[in-house]
Amino acid sequence: MGVCTIANGGGVWTTGSTWVGGVAPTAADDVVATATSGSVTVSTNGVCRSLDLTGYANTITINSTRSITIGDGTAGAGNVALKISATTVFSLGTVTTSKIVFASTSTTVQTITSNGVTGLPMLEWTGSVGAKYQFTDNYTTISGGRFTLTDGQVDLNGKTLTCSNGIFSISGSNARVFICTNSTVEC
Repeated sequence: MGVCTIANGGGVWTTGSTWVGGVAPTAADDVVATATSGSVTVSTNGVCRSLDLTGYANTITINSTRSITIGDGTAGAGNVALKISATTVFSLGTVTTSKIVFASTSTTVQTITSNGVTGLPMLEWTGSVGAKYQFTDNYTTISGGRFTLTDGQVDLNGKTLTCSNGIFSISGSNARVFICTNSTVEC
């Protein structure tokens, strides 16, 4: 497990020069960004253990049919799965295929924070039955975006999930739990 920081010049997610130290992240690495980190394009599926964009003031582009898969067998640093800065911008190739996939098999509760950013990628959970995630604030997908839970546990934690003109799906044969006590789901 290591930490991969987006370099000031940014670049393509899977290219070494995009990262401080010259090595692209693996599923066991925590990805972080600084205020000076450059824009990143996901043109081939990207992976990481966690994605912390605190202070990030640039754009992450996820091309059509591409994703950033977050998670491995352990929880991310500080139990963060995804933390988006209020100044982060996502550019999506296709609303229904550009996504963030949570695939952790850790049973430690991991957090998802959007800091009020809207127009976010669709979310999909494909981790293990024991994986647990909790929202720390409201989450709004891009118009037409999706929320798909096929494995694990997701707790809205009293927050609002908005999938404007989108699809909200909890399906499949695997065990899954969706906790929405005192929460709102808008689709």
